[in-house]
Amino acid sequence: AAVVCAMLTLQLPWLPTKNKDRLHACKQSFAVYEGDVVTLLNIYRQYEVYSAKGSSTEDPEWAKRHLLNARLLDRAARVRRQLILYLQRFNLPEESCGDEVVRIQRLTCASLFLNAARRLPN
Repeated sequence: AAVVCAMLTLQLPWLPTKNKDRLHACKQSFAVYEGDVVTLLNIYRQYEVYSAKGSSTEDPEWAKRHLLNARLLDRAARVRRQLILYLQRFNLPEESCGDEVVRIQRLTCASLFLNAARRLPN
């Protein structure tokens, strides 16, 4: 949940480009049926794998190849770490949703529920 919160605090992670077809293809490579929030989670998870310093999977050009803004993703990582520090400071569990997509969707709906509006007839 901390990853989702961190990603939602930022602008969209895509780099601006004139090549709309390539941008669409990059977006589709991360897109999932479950929605944009899970797509953002997938982007962050893959970014973590390919940006890990000194790991066998480290690839500094990964974000650029996928038209992702590495600076924004780095900022999301910092926000995530801050959120985890707050959880620790207040002795709250650092429970992860893991791959439980339905749980992630429920958490997202519950957190955004107060932003919902009702359309009036007039």
